[in-house]
Amino acid sequence: MKKVKLIPIVGIAVMLIAALIILPSCKTPTTETVVETVTETVTETVTETVTEIVEVTAENPYTFEALREMAIDTEANDTPYPGAPAAGHTLAFQNILLGYDFFDVVQANIVKHWELAGGSADDLTLLVNDNENAKAVQNADIIYSKHPEVWIQFYGDEKANTQWARRSVEEGIFMIAIDIPVSGFPFMGVDNYVAGQLAGEWAVDYINDVWGGWDEVDLIGAEYAPIAGNIVALRTLVPLDILQAAFGDEAAYDTNVAQVEGSKVVLVDSSGTPDSAKEAWSNILAANPDAKKIVSFNINDQAASGVQAAAETLGRWTADDWLLMSNGTDTLGQELLRSGAVDANIGYFPETYGSYLIPAAIAHMYDNTVPAGIYIDHVVITLDNLDEYYPE
Repeated sequence: MKKVKLIPIVGIAVMLIAALIILPSCKTPTTETVVETVTETVTETVTETVTEIVEVTAENPYTFEALREMAIDTEANDTPYPGAPAAGHTLAFQNILLGYDFFDVVQANIVKHWELAGGSADDLTLLVNDNENAKAVQNADIIYSKHPEVWIQFYGDEKANTQWARRSVEEGIFMIAIDIPVSGFPFMGVDNYVAGQLAGEWAVDYINDVWGGWDEVDLIGAEYAPIAGNIVALRTLVPLDILQAAFGDEAAYDTNVAQVEGSKVVLVDSSGTPDSAKEAWSNILAANPDAKKIVSFNINDQAASGVQAAAETLGRWTADDWLLMSNGTDTLGQELLRSGAVDANIGYFPETYGSYLIPAAIAHMYDNTVPAGIYIDHVVITLDNLDEYYPE
């Protein structure tokens, strides 16, 4: 399988040199509360500890870059990380859901790399939120009580993540976000703009080359879940920008309304689960009984499966009349591609997430810098190249 690559993003430009030495794993927070807390910490510790920490950092080998190389070798050769760098350290992972391919695969890869790095199961706290805020709050309290060195956060409510970020700075717990940002802490996962750009460009070519042009398109649905925040929305809204640039105002949209007058675009209110997507698309199809050629942009493979289920239930599914596009290419996404339901899927490679996250977590544990942004290198995966990445 083709290896995915890291696309680092240079973090914060304005930062005291002394602060970088003292807190090499911290990124300057973006919220007011976080900034005040970090500033106080730097002021209290800089004079006494600068020389000692420089010496320790220079001597320890567990930088993010070095650990990433260990992770890559581990994947290729099925061998442990040299030196068992995670031994004696503590980690927490809070997952959105279990029982769905993408989230299951991400968690399995995190656990795999934690153990291969020498981490103990007793020092790893695994919690699942069941996509419910009340459960997420309870789990967060458990994590605060355990006080791990690093908390890997995978949750779809950007506002809740921001609140936990503030408290985590106060508690001295370092966080790493997966796919949905956590203010003031590193981010690992999807480059939503790039994913959306790839999807939009591919869709324009398909509409022109396969369907014969824009006039053949009757309806476009784009999944939009405001709770996940504006960053995640880019994966389905950027394609609409590209369609509008190519075809004009009949591809226009406004996030304040479901459909702009005169536009073929409908924004789909769905949380990314099969049931929510099926319900939303059942209503859209009922409201558009004459729509035949339909384009659907979905935030994940679970939602894409819900769209197909809605169309089949209403007797509106003919594969040639649908351009179904998805994000993730997890096990379900691969099945949807092979069955012909999904035409194109943006690869996220969830089976590799742990090979980025565990090196980032361990780097912080050894007071080394963690990149502010750690991104997957995305590709468009279709039936034509699926076996190159996921051979049967």
